[in-house]
Amino acid sequence: MPNEGPRRLNVALTRGRKRVVIIGDWNTLGKLADYREPEESCADLYAQLEERIRTSGKMLDIAAKPSQ
Repeated sequence: MPNEGPRRLNVALTRGRKRVVIIGDWNTLGKLADYREPEESCADLYAQLEERIRTSGKMLDIAAKPSQ
């Protein structure tokens, strides 16, 4: 089901009424997994989404605080 990823992302992004919060590692989401073919992956879609959010100035990066 190669279209399942984009379909699920579409549902997640279009259901928010006031805001959408995406928590994830953009390096992982935007990278093609070794075991996948490009047409089976959503990596390009996530990379485009990251770029669009960053260029719009809406990206909020939260770095993990070091353990004390």
